[in-house]
Amino acid sequence: FVTQRFPLSGDDYSYLYQAHLFADGQISAQDPLYDPRQPLYSCLTTNCLRDENGHRFSKYPPGWPILLAAGVATGAGWAVSPLLGALLVFLLLTHVERRIGRDRVMVTWFLLTVCVFFSYYAASLRAHTATALFVFAAFLLYDAALRNSRRAGPWLFAAGALLGYSSMMRYVDWVPLGVWIGVDLLRRRRFANLLTVGLGAASLSAYVLA
Repeated sequence: FVTQRFPLSGDDYSYLYQAHLFADGQISAQDPLYDPRQPLYSCLTTNCLRDENGHRFSKYPPGWPILLAAGVATGAGWAVSPLLGALLVFLLLTHVERRIGRDRVMVTWFLLTVCVFFSYYAASLRAHTATALFVFAAFLLYDAALRNSRRAGPWLFAAGALLGYSSMMRYVDWVPLGVWIGVDLLRRRRFANLLTVGLGAASLSAYVLA
């Protein structure tokens, strides 16, 4: 409620700025004031936006603004991150119940409730919550692939795609899981599966960059 009309930081504003551009079908905005030779130019710059030859856009990767643009286009950009956070909580609690036990669900719920960073980022316009959701969903897909080895291909490709897209939201958050998956598949000598994960990651990240 507090942040839906006033971003908490320059990062939030930068993501929202780019999301509005994407929602309008643009990649960058024309900046008629762009001229580094003008004495007032230094007053117009910001650490969270970039000016390139008269084009202004966010300095951050495009993955999260693309998702945020869907909410901006419907007038509810402020709701995207909280909804993704709710989905992440659902997946976490479901996984805990299935793999650890129902008696641990309330403990997990309590830990999430008292985690201020979780609620803070879920209420912000930054990419943390979406990245956490994509990385955890990639882990769930990889876990499903291990439990269904005969049909592992689609699960592994989807896991790689989610890791690839998460790299287009935050550059390094996907690395620990990506390394763990790679080492695990090498240890199991599943070289074809490792290639499938790599193709999934490369295909979606290349599409976003294009």
